[in-house]
Amino acid sequence: MSVQQQKYDSNSGAVWAGLRDLNDRTDPPYDELRSDDRLDGRTVLITGATSGLGFAVAKNLAARGARLLLVSRREAVKELEAVRSACQGVGASVKMLRADMRDFSSIRTLAAGLADAGERIDVTISNAAVVPSSARETIDGYEEMLQVNALSPALLLTELLNNGVIPNNTYAGNGLDCNKGLLPRIVVIASEAHRAASTLNLDTLNTIEPYRMAESTPRYGWTKLLLLSFTRELARRLSVDSVDISVHALCPGPVASNIARETPAIARPLLNLFFRVFFQSPENAAYPVVYLAASNRIEGQTGFYQFLMRKRPPSNLAENINSGMAVWNAFEEIFRN
Repeated sequence: MSVQQQKYDSNSGAVWAGLRDLNDRTDPPYDELRSDDRLDGRTVLITGATSGLGFAVAKNLAARGARLLLVSRREAVKELEAVRSACQGVGASVKMLRADMRDFSSIRTLAAGLADAGERIDVTISNAAVVPSSARETIDGYEEMLQVNALSPALLLTELLNNGVIPNNTYAGNGLDCNKGLLPRIVVIASEAHRAASTLNLDTLNTIEPYRMAESTPRYGWTKLLLLSFTRELARRLSVDSVDISVHALCPGPVASNIARETPAIARPLLNLFFRVFFQSPENAAYPVVYLAASNRIEGQTGFYQFLMRKRPPSNLAENINSGMAVWNAFEEIFRN
Protein backbone atom coordinates (compact mmCIF):
# COMPACT_ATOMS: atom_id res chain seq x y z
CA MET A 1 0.00 0.00 0.00
CA SER A 2 1.36 3.43 -0.97
CA VAL A 3 1.82 6.28 1.50
CA GLN A 4 -1.15 8.09 -0.07
CA GLN A 5 -3.35 5.01 0.31
CA GLN A 6 -2.31 4.58 3.95
CA LYS A 7 -3.40 8.17 4.69
CA TYR A 8 -6.99 7.34 3.75
CA ASP A 9 -7.30 3.67 4.68
CA SER A 10 -9.37 4.36 7.82
CA ASN A 11 -11.83 6.97 9.09
CA SER A 12 -9.36 8.42 11.59
CA GLY A 13 -6.52 8.37 9.07
CA ALA A 14 -8.61 10.27 6.55
CA VAL A 15 -9.57 12.89 9.15
CA TRP A 16 -5.96 13.58 10.13
CA ALA A 17 -4.80 13.55 6.52
CA GLY A 18 -7.49 16.10 5.66
CA LEU A 19 -6.50 18.33 8.55
CA ARG A 20 -2.82 18.19 7.58
CA ASP A 21 -3.62 19.09 4.00
CA LEU A 22 -6.04 21.82 5.06
CA ASN A 23 -3.36 23.51 7.17
CA ASP A 24 -0.49 23.01 4.70
CA ARG A 25 0.85 26.45 3.78
CA THR A 26 3.70 25.26 1.53
CA ASP A 27 1.48 25.21 -1.59
CA PRO A 28 -0.33 28.57 -1.91
CA PRO A 29 -3.55 29.07 -3.90
CA TYR A 30 -2.94 29.52 -7.63
CA ASP A 31 -5.73 32.05 -8.18
CA GLU A 32 -8.64 33.76 -6.48
CA LEU A 33 -12.23 34.72 -7.14
CA ARG A 34 -12.89 38.28 -8.23
CA SER A 35 -15.92 40.53 -8.15
CA ASP A 36 -16.38 40.22 -11.92
CA ASP A 37 -16.58 36.41 -11.79
CA ARG A 38 -20.32 36.40 -12.29
CA LEU A 39 -23.00 34.16 -13.78
CA ASP A 40 -25.64 36.70 -14.76
CA GLY A 41 -28.23 35.11 -17.04
CA ARG A 42 -26.71 31.65 -16.72
CA THR A 43 -28.51 28.58 -15.37
CA VAL A 44 -26.78 26.42 -12.76
CA LEU A 45 -27.98 22.97 -11.68
CA ILE A 46 -26.72 21.67 -8.32
CA THR A 47 -27.33 18.27 -6.77
CA GLY A 48 -27.23 17.97 -2.99
CA ALA A 49 -27.92 21.69 -2.63
CA THR A 50 -30.30 21.84 0.33
CA SER A 51 -27.67 21.60 3.08
CA GLY A 52 -23.95 21.76 3.79
CA LEU A 53 -21.55 22.43 0.94
CA GLY A 54 -24.20 22.46 -1.78
CA PHE A 55 -26.32 25.00 0.08
CA ALA A 56 -23.32 27.28 0.58
CA VAL A 57 -22.42 27.00 -3.11
CA ALA A 58 -26.01 27.81 -4.11
CA LYS A 59 -26.05 30.98 -1.98
CA ASN A 60 -22.73 32.17 -3.39
CA LEU A 61 -23.68 31.52 -7.01
CA ALA A 62 -27.03 33.24 -6.52
CA ALA A 63 -25.17 36.29 -5.27
CA ARG A 64 -23.19 36.15 -8.52
CA GLY A 65 -26.36 36.33 -10.58
CA ALA A 66 -26.99 32.66 -11.37
CA ARG A 67 -30.42 31.17 -11.96
CA LEU A 68 -30.52 28.08 -9.76
CA LEU A 69 -32.02 24.64 -10.30
CA LEU A 70 -31.60 22.73 -7.05
CA VAL A 71 -32.06 18.94 -7.12
CA SER A 72 -33.50 17.26 -4.01
CA ARG A 73 -35.07 13.88 -3.38
CA ARG A 74 -37.55 15.36 -0.92
CA GLU A 75 -40.14 18.09 -1.26
CA ALA A 76 -37.70 20.25 0.74
CA VAL A 77 -40.08 23.22 1.08
CA LYS A 78 -38.25 24.62 4.11
CA GLU A 79 -34.88 24.24 2.40
CA LEU A 80 -36.13 25.96 -0.75
CA GLU A 81 -37.41 28.88 1.30
CA ALA A 82 -34.09 28.99 3.15
CA VAL A 83 -32.19 29.25 -0.13
CA ARG A 84 -34.57 31.91 -1.41
CA SER A 85 -34.29 33.80 1.86
CA ALA A 86 -30.51 33.64 1.70
CA CYS A 87 -30.64 34.98 -1.85
CA GLN A 88 -32.95 37.92 -1.15
CA GLY A 89 -31.66 41.18 -2.48
CA VAL A 90 -29.67 39.65 -5.33
CA GLY A 91 -32.57 39.02 -7.69
CA ALA A 92 -31.85 35.32 -7.93
CA SER A 93 -34.26 32.82 -9.42
CA VAL A 94 -34.37 29.56 -7.46
CA LYS A 95 -36.30 26.44 -8.41
CA MET A 96 -36.40 23.05 -6.68
CA LEU A 97 -36.43 19.86 -8.76
CA ARG A 98 -37.29 16.41 -7.44
CA ALA A 99 -34.99 13.45 -8.06
CA ASP A 100 -33.72 10.56 -5.94
CA MET A 101 -30.09 9.65 -6.57
CA ARG A 102 -30.89 6.17 -5.28
CA ASP A 103 -33.23 5.52 -8.22
CA PHE A 104 -32.12 5.49 -11.87
CA SER A 105 -35.67 6.00 -13.12
CA SER A 106 -35.92 9.17 -11.05
CA ILE A 107 -32.71 10.49 -12.64
CA ARG A 108 -34.01 9.75 -16.13
CA THR A 109 -37.35 11.41 -15.33
CA LEU A 110 -35.52 14.54 -14.16
CA ALA A 111 -33.40 14.71 -17.32
CA ALA A 112 -36.41 14.13 -19.59
CA GLY A 113 -38.43 16.78 -17.76
CA LEU A 114 -35.65 19.34 -18.21
CA ALA A 115 -35.50 18.54 -21.94
CA ASP A 116 -39.28 18.79 -22.31
CA ALA A 117 -39.20 22.17 -20.58
CA GLY A 118 -36.56 23.42 -23.03
CA GLU A 119 -34.01 24.01 -20.30
CA ARG A 120 -30.38 24.72 -21.18
CA ILE A 121 -27.91 24.34 -18.32
CA ASP A 122 -24.74 26.39 -18.38
CA VAL A 123 -23.09 25.01 -15.23
CA THR A 124 -23.75 21.60 -13.68
CA ILE A 125 -22.39 20.94 -10.19
CA SER A 126 -22.46 17.30 -9.11
CA ASN A 127 -22.31 17.45 -5.34
CA ALA A 128 -24.73 14.88 -3.86
CA ALA A 129 -23.05 12.13 -1.81
CA VAL A 130 -23.77 9.87 1.15
CA VAL A 131 -21.87 7.82 3.70
CA PRO A 132 -24.36 5.21 4.98
CA SER A 133 -23.66 3.43 8.25
CA SER A 134 -23.78 0.08 6.46
CA ALA A 135 -24.36 -1.42 3.03
CA ARG A 136 -27.91 -0.98 1.72
CA GLU A 137 -29.40 -2.15 -1.56
CA THR A 138 -31.18 0.38 -3.77
CA ILE A 139 -34.25 -0.23 -5.88
CA ASP A 140 -31.91 -0.80 -8.84
CA GLY A 141 -29.97 -3.51 -7.01
CA TYR A 142 -26.77 -1.59 -6.26
CA GLU A 143 -25.15 -0.62 -2.99
CA GLU A 144 -26.42 2.81 -1.94
CA MET A 145 -23.09 4.60 -1.52
CA LEU A 146 -21.91 3.33 -4.91
CA GLN A 147 -25.10 4.42 -6.65
CA VAL A 148 -25.46 7.85 -5.03
CA ASN A 149 -21.77 8.78 -5.14
CA ALA A 150 -20.78 7.42 -8.54
CA LEU A 151 -23.40 5.72 -10.71
CA SER A 152 -26.22 8.26 -10.49
CA PRO A 153 -24.01 11.34 -10.97
CA ALA A 154 -22.58 9.70 -14.09
CA LEU A 155 -26.05 8.76 -15.32
CA LEU A 156 -27.40 12.27 -14.81
CA LEU A 157 -24.51 13.83 -16.74
CA THR A 158 -24.87 11.26 -19.51
CA GLU A 159 -28.60 11.91 -19.86
CA LEU A 160 -28.20 15.70 -19.85
CA LEU A 161 -25.45 15.52 -22.48
CA ASN A 162 -27.30 13.10 -24.74
CA ASN A 163 -30.52 15.14 -24.74
CA GLY A 164 -28.73 18.46 -25.14
CA VAL A 165 -29.91 20.04 -21.89
CA ILE A 166 -26.19 20.63 -21.36
CA PRO A 167 -25.49 22.12 -24.83
CA ASN A 168 -22.74 20.24 -26.64
CA ASN A 169 -21.65 19.18 -30.11
CA THR A 170 -20.15 15.83 -29.11
CA TYR A 171 -23.43 14.08 -28.25
CA ALA A 172 -26.31 16.44 -29.02
CA GLY A 173 -25.06 18.69 -31.82
CA ASN A 174 -26.38 21.85 -30.18
CA GLY A 175 -23.22 23.33 -28.73
CA LEU A 176 -23.40 26.46 -30.88
CA ASP A 177 -26.49 27.51 -28.94
CA CYS A 178 -24.64 27.88 -25.64
CA ASN A 179 -25.17 31.16 -23.82
CA LYS A 180 -23.26 34.09 -25.35
CA GLY A 181 -20.60 31.80 -26.75
CA LEU A 182 -19.41 30.74 -23.29
CA LEU A 183 -18.73 27.04 -22.87
CA PRO A 184 -20.91 25.08 -20.45
CA ARG A 185 -19.09 23.80 -17.38
CA ILE A 186 -19.36 20.61 -15.37
CA VAL A 187 -17.93 20.66 -11.84
CA VAL A 188 -17.73 17.35 -9.98
CA ILE A 189 -17.12 17.15 -6.24
CA ALA A 190 -14.61 14.36 -5.78
CA SER A 191 -12.42 13.62 -2.75
CA GLU A 192 -8.79 13.08 -1.88
CA ALA A 193 -10.06 9.86 -0.32
CA HIS A 194 -10.01 8.44 -3.86
CA ARG A 195 -6.29 7.84 -3.26
CA ALA A 196 -7.16 5.08 -0.77
CA ALA A 197 -8.35 2.78 -3.56
CA SER A 198 -5.66 0.63 -5.18
CA THR A 199 -7.92 -0.96 -7.79
CA LEU A 200 -11.11 -0.17 -9.68
CA ASN A 201 -12.81 -3.43 -8.61
CA LEU A 202 -15.23 -3.17 -11.50
CA ASP A 203 -16.18 -6.82 -11.13
CA THR A 204 -17.83 -5.95 -7.78
CA LEU A 205 -20.18 -3.24 -9.05
CA ASN A 206 -23.11 -5.67 -8.91
CA THR A 207 -22.12 -7.02 -5.50
CA ILE A 208 -23.49 -5.77 -2.18
CA GLU A 209 -20.44 -6.06 0.07
CA PRO A 210 -21.19 -5.59 3.79
CA TYR A 211 -19.29 -2.88 5.69
CA ARG A 212 -19.59 -1.03 8.97
CA MET A 213 -19.41 2.71 9.64
CA ALA A 214 -15.84 2.24 10.87
CA GLU A 215 -14.95 0.89 7.43
CA SER A 216 -16.78 3.54 5.43
CA THR A 217 -13.84 5.74 4.39
CA PRO A 218 -12.10 3.21 2.10
CA ARG A 219 -15.49 2.38 0.58
CA TYR A 220 -16.25 6.09 0.13
CA GLY A 221 -12.82 6.58 -1.45
CA TRP A 222 -13.51 3.78 -3.92
CA THR A 223 -16.79 5.37 -5.03
CA LYS A 224 -15.03 8.70 -5.49
CA LEU A 225 -12.27 6.99 -7.50
CA LEU A 226 -14.91 5.62 -9.86
CA LEU A 227 -16.57 9.03 -10.17
CA LEU A 228 -13.25 10.80 -10.73
CA SER A 229 -12.14 8.22 -13.33
CA PHE A 230 -15.45 8.72 -15.15
CA THR A 231 -15.02 12.50 -14.93
CA ARG A 232 -11.49 12.41 -16.36
CA GLU A 233 -12.70 10.24 -19.25
CA LEU A 234 -15.62 12.60 -19.83
CA ALA A 235 -13.22 15.54 -20.02
CA ARG A 236 -11.17 13.66 -22.62
CA ARG A 237 -14.23 12.78 -24.72
CA LEU A 238 -15.49 16.36 -24.67
CA SER A 239 -12.18 17.82 -25.88
CA VAL A 240 -11.05 15.60 -28.77
CA ASP A 241 -10.56 18.36 -31.36
CA SER A 242 -11.39 21.37 -29.21
CA VAL A 243 -12.98 21.88 -25.82
CA ASP A 244 -16.72 21.30 -26.18
CA ILE A 245 -17.52 21.54 -22.45
CA SER A 246 -15.21 22.42 -19.58
CA VAL A 247 -15.10 19.49 -17.14
CA HIS A 248 -13.41 19.97 -13.76
CA ALA A 249 -13.23 18.05 -10.49
CA LEU A 250 -12.09 18.96 -7.01
CA CYS A 251 -11.83 17.94 -3.41
CA PRO A 252 -13.10 20.82 -1.23
CA GLY A 253 -11.18 19.52 1.79
CA PRO A 254 -12.72 18.48 5.12
CA VAL A 255 -16.09 20.17 5.56
CA ALA A 256 -18.27 20.53 8.65
CA SER A 257 -21.32 19.09 6.91
CA ASN A 258 -23.88 16.42 7.72
CA ILE A 259 -22.50 13.79 5.34
CA ALA A 260 -21.71 11.52 8.32
CA ARG A 261 -25.21 11.92 9.76
CA GLU A 262 -25.57 8.16 10.20
CA THR A 263 -22.78 8.05 12.77
CA PRO A 264 -24.05 6.23 15.91
CA ALA A 265 -26.03 8.62 18.13
CA ILE A 266 -23.68 8.16 21.08
CA ALA A 267 -20.72 9.49 19.05
CA ARG A 268 -22.53 12.16 17.06
CA PRO A 269 -22.26 15.11 19.52
CA LEU A 270 -18.50 14.67 19.87
CA LEU A 271 -18.06 14.23 16.13
CA ASN A 272 -20.14 17.33 15.38
CA LEU A 273 -18.09 19.35 17.87
CA PHE A 274 -14.87 18.09 16.26
CA PHE A 275 -16.17 19.07 12.82
CA ARG A 276 -17.14 22.56 13.96
CA VAL A 277 -13.79 23.21 15.65
CA PHE A 278 -11.36 21.71 13.15
CA PHE A 279 -13.10 21.44 9.76
CA GLN A 280 -13.96 24.20 7.31
CA SER A 281 -17.37 25.76 7.34
CA PRO A 282 -19.41 24.98 4.21
CA GLU A 283 -19.13 28.67 3.28
CA ASN A 284 -15.32 28.46 3.21
CA ALA A 285 -15.31 25.08 1.49
CA ALA A 286 -17.57 26.45 -1.26
CA TYR A 287 -14.85 28.81 -2.50
CA PRO A 288 -13.04 26.44 -4.92
CA VAL A 289 -16.36 25.08 -6.20
CA VAL A 290 -17.57 28.58 -7.00
CA TYR A 291 -14.21 29.36 -8.61
CA LEU A 292 -14.47 26.45 -11.04
CA ALA A 293 -18.08 27.38 -11.79
CA ALA A 294 -17.63 31.13 -12.28
CA SER A 295 -14.02 32.20 -12.86
CA ASN A 296 -13.44 34.11 -16.09
CA ARG A 297 -9.74 33.22 -16.16
CA ILE A 298 -10.34 29.54 -16.84
CA GLU A 299 -12.86 30.00 -19.67
CA GLY A 300 -12.21 27.43 -22.43
CA GLN A 301 -9.97 25.25 -20.26
CA THR A 302 -10.80 21.75 -19.07
CA GLY A 303 -9.58 18.84 -16.98
CA PHE A 304 -8.66 20.59 -13.72
CA TYR A 305 -8.35 18.58 -10.52
CA GLN A 306 -7.97 20.66 -7.39
CA PHE A 307 -7.60 20.21 -3.67
CA LEU A 308 -8.96 23.45 -2.22
CA MET A 309 -7.40 26.12 -4.46
CA ARG A 310 -4.32 24.04 -5.20
CA LYS A 311 -3.89 22.23 -8.47
CA ARG A 312 -2.61 18.72 -7.98
CA PRO A 313 -2.68 15.56 -10.06
CA PRO A 314 -5.20 12.89 -9.06
CA SER A 315 -3.94 9.40 -8.30
CA ASN A 316 -2.24 7.51 -11.11
CA LEU A 317 -5.19 5.14 -11.22
CA ALA A 318 -7.72 7.96 -11.59
CA GLU A 319 -5.64 9.61 -14.32
CA ASN A 320 -4.96 6.40 -16.26
CA ILE A 321 -6.66 6.49 -19.67
CA ASN A 322 -7.32 2.75 -19.69
CA SER A 323 -8.92 3.02 -16.24
CA GLY A 324 -11.15 5.84 -17.41
CA MET A 325 -12.28 3.87 -20.45
CA ALA A 326 -12.92 0.78 -18.31
CA VAL A 327 -15.09 2.73 -15.87
CA TRP A 328 -16.92 4.45 -18.74
CA ASN A 329 -17.67 1.12 -20.43
CA ALA A 330 -18.77 -0.52 -17.17
CA PHE A 331 -21.12 2.35 -16.39
CA GLU A 332 -22.52 2.32 -19.93
CA GLU A 333 -23.32 -1.35 -19.59
CA ILE A 334 -25.15 -0.71 -16.31
CA PHE A 335 -27.14 2.18 -17.80
CA ARG A 336 -28.21 0.07 -20.80
CA ASN A 337 -29.81 -2.54 -18.54
